[in-house]
Amino acid sequence: MIDVSIVWLITGTLIGFLFGFLTCSMVVTGKISDLETEVYSLRAQRKMLKNEVQRLDRKVRLLNKRTYKKGVKTTKQAKRVIRRARKKVK
Repeated sequence: MIDVSIVWLITGTLIGFLFGFLTCSMVVTGKISDLETEVYSLRAQRKMLKNEVQRLDRKVRLLNKRTYKKGVKTTKQAKRVIRRARKKVK
């Protein structure tokens, strides 16, 4: 009698472990796929923002070159013109 109950106990434990493992793996798989899609979208967003920053940086450089060509005489005036140009770009 004791031997049979021990066998059923072990069998039930193994079956429970298997179903629990399968259930956990199904739940985690959905979360992992969500996280992967979020990573891909964040990478794309980072790339777009990086391009935008580079584009704005090029604009500021062009504005800086133009101000010196117009004949800004002192460095204080040049810095003031550059600050104004950067504020306009923002």
